[in-house]
Amino acid sequence: MYGDSGPGPFDGRAGTIRNARQLHNHVAELIGSGELAVGDRLPTIREVATVLELSPSTVAAAWALLRESDLVETKRRGGTTIADTRKGKTRTVQWSEIDLSWGYPQYDLHPALGRILVDALREESLNVVGREYILPRLQRQLEPGWPFVPPAWTTAGGGTEAMYLALNAIAREGGPIGVEVPAAPGALDMLRELDVAAVTIHADEQGPLVDSVRAALAQGVSGIVLQPTGSYARFGRLSRQRMGELAAVLREAPAVWIVEDDTIGPLGPTARVSLGEELADRVLHVRCFCKAYGVDIRTAVLAGSAELVERVNQARSNGYASNSRILQNALAGLIRDQGAAHSVSLATAAYARHRTLLLEELRDAGLTARAGADSLVVWVDIPDEAVALINLARSGIDVGSGRTSYPGDERHTPCLRIAVTQLPDDRRLIRELVDHISHAAVPELRELAH
Repeated sequence: MYGDSGPGPFDGRAGTIRNARQLHNHVAELIGSGELAVGDRLPTIREVATVLELSPSTVAAAWALLRESDLVETKRRGGTTIADTRKGKTRTVQWSEIDLSWGYPQYDLHPALGRILVDALREESLNVVGREYILPRLQRQLEPGWPFVPPAWTTAGGGTEAMYLALNAIAREGGPIGVEVPAAPGALDMLRELDVAAVTIHADEQGPLVDSVRAALAQGVSGIVLQPTGSYARFGRLSRQRMGELAAVLREAPAVWIVEDDTIGPLGPTARVSLGEELADRVLHVRCFCKAYGVDIRTAVLAGSAELVERVNQARSNGYASNSRILQNALAGLIRDQGAAHSVSLATAAYARHRTLLLEELRDAGLTARAGADSLVVWVDIPDEAVALINLARSGIDVGSGRTSYPGDERHTPCLRIAVTQLPDDRRLIRELVDHISHAAVPELRELAH
């Protein structure tokens, strides 16, 4: 029992936990991993506050959140102990309030921004007249973790804008664009807005298939869009072997541009593989930070081909627009901050648990389900997509349509896209969701759907 010998589970965490929600999540992670077992007594509020350098009121608020989650129980003389989750009140969720389609993050896992934003205001160049597409301070923080040495860098106002600008940059050549499928939500809509046809590029556990890329090149694509980190992959992420094979094929088509969509950013693998390692002057690597740090950081980074970066800059108000120095500084601060890194680690672990739980329960129910190792979604094969969507909607459950992740003329196995990020960390509730999906998959409303 930790309370008998001091706050062991919180040693060394000073500065990495800054609010009640983060403390709640840390304790929940310790319970999930088995480090804290049923009946273990937590240290006193004052002990924890001292070790973590928090106010007693913050720790008390965290303990209240843990009680609300049925993770701990407090007795007048027995202190606060880890609860037996098999007893007590039954937890419920409103599925209509949970994003199961797009992969929006679990907001309470984002790092605290207050101190980071205050520090960002100390930049010497703040309010100096001029335009900086990317601050040197931000670029320095990014360089060690970028998968290749890019000829040029720039920023955009979030991941959606960054991807639109990147697609617009390669669409200028004319001709269709090859897209790795299943595509990220919204990617095909952007191409339609740009009046550009999409050509399917299929993938497997190692990334885009070489023969599929060859077929796209034979159709005269002016560029291809890949997901090297497998953010929405059905199978896996780009392997180093596959990258080399693709680079060899793409060298034979020197006029074709490559956009790499790194939607998950810091939530993805530490060791990334990129075609930029071989084709830096033709690759534009787009990294989004919103899912890891929150949408209000409003800064995505594009780096790679100098020509494509210049096109992106020119597309933003003819080169007159640039991202706020305050937000760029805040992003630089988050990248190097230990507390933010701990929050990202907690989020990555939580999303992995959600994905594993959902896959296990779907397969136990006899359904075919797949997801890449770092994917934010799980793909579930079903007999009739439209019927399943209608049946789930009647239960207040909104999931993604597989059809929207494939080009319009592409034949694909009917499937549902289920985002894992906001799923409850509770097997019983996941099983409840799977029961809904199993019943919805039975094609009983075919005449209604058609």
